[in-house]
Amino acid sequence: MRRLPPATAAQPASFADHTSQTAVVPKVGVAAGAETTNNTGDHTPLIAAGAGTAALGAAGFVALRRRAARRV
Repeated sequence: MRRLPPATAAQPASFADHTSQTAVVPKVGVAAGAETTNNTGDHTPLIAAGAGTAALGAAGFVALRRRAARRV
């Protein structure tokens, strides 16, 4: 069986000198998530979403209980 020579990857010209970027240094943490400009403490959307999730969960529970009761 014929052996192939080892593969060598060609380096782009920009990486030829192997210098690293050190000019930009972050000074604050990374913003990960929704960044709102007005932090007034209004939790109405959060409460509404929680209530909606609870209502959907309760409706699903009732539907499953009724289905199980019908099978008996």
